[in-house]
Amino acid sequence: MALTQGVLFPLQAVVGGLFVIAFGALGMDLFPTFGFFAPLGFEEGPGQALSIGKVWESFGFENAATVGLTFAAIGFFFAFFVGVPLVNWGIRKGLSAKGTKESPHGMLTGVIPRDQEQEEAGRLTLHSGNVDNLAFQAALVGVVLFATYAFVRLLGRVVPLDVAKMLWGFFFIFGLGIALLLRGLMARIGPGRLIDPGIQRRITGWSVDFLIVSTVAAIQLPVVWKYMIPIVAISLTAGFVTTVVVLYLGRRTPSYNLERSVAIFGTVTGTVSCGLLLLRIADPDFSTPVVIEIALMNVISIPIIGACLVLLNGPIWWNWSVGLSVAVFSVIVVACLSLIRVFGLWGPPRF
Repeated sequence: MALTQGVLFPLQAVVGGLFVIAFGALGMDLFPTFGFFAPLGFEEGPGQALSIGKVWESFGFENAATVGLTFAAIGFFFAFFVGVPLVNWGIRKGLSAKGTKESPHGMLTGVIPRDQEQEEAGRLTLHSGNVDNLAFQAALVGVVLFATYAFVRLLGRVVPLDVAKMLWGFFFIFGLGIALLLRGLMARIGPGRLIDPGIQRRITGWSVDFLIVSTVAAIQLPVVWKYMIPIVAISLTAGFVTTVVVLYLGRRTPSYNLERSVAIFGTVTGTVSCGLLLLRIADPDFSTPVVIEIALMNVISIPIIGACLVLLNGPIWWNWSVGLSVAVFSVIVVACLSLIRVFGLWGPPRF
């Protein structure tokens, strides 16, 4: 799963870069990194697209932040308007590990039926007379955010100014590492039992819903209209290629093919949370190991994705041509595909 993610990030960059070259040949000069918003918006989401877009604006890329948010919004549309029908198709075909052949009624209508047992949102790990449990769980997220912010600010003081600005694009990766360290520390010294996965999932769901709405609301339509043709061309092509690759490689995973495929698809078109939302349709109770694998996938893929995020800046930092950047990303695609083969994870199709 991590290697599939490692294939798709540079592959989306290749698609975007080739379109920049093609539009340039047709007389439409785009900023060299314009096409690289495809992997930034699809795989990294609006946070990274916005922060890196603001940095690129300082290098002369006009309205880069809005362009990045537009790609991120289109990525969300792919995650849900392609991902949800894909999950439903797999369920109808009986490909779900749960063995069901129809989606839950509550998922289709959005409302849990009266006669169906309603899931608990979480459990109380603290006495409500002292501190509200939701406040404590949200505070844990706040601690990680504050620690990550402080870490990025501190790191930015010991690197060149342009690199320091770019570090904010890696905020999620740094935050993920700090969150894992905090969770491990709490588990080791005792209070790890106070973390409630149920309420943490509710915080995640709430955040994702507002993230999507905020992303769409922040888009400036005049800017989108100006770049309408390249945005549509790059997004549709990158989305189509991503869907084909996920289905091709997902069918060849050793087990839990549907669950792993939709989890990867949601992650590489939206965010990790989108992958969890799609997974929940196929595995409502998170009874398969895929829910753990999503977290591990993102940890394992950090070296690949982190390197790709740095290489996106090749045309700015090292004066690379777009063609050279496309060539480098193509090598990474081939390398990740080769590793999938070497590790024996590229078997016959399972569905």
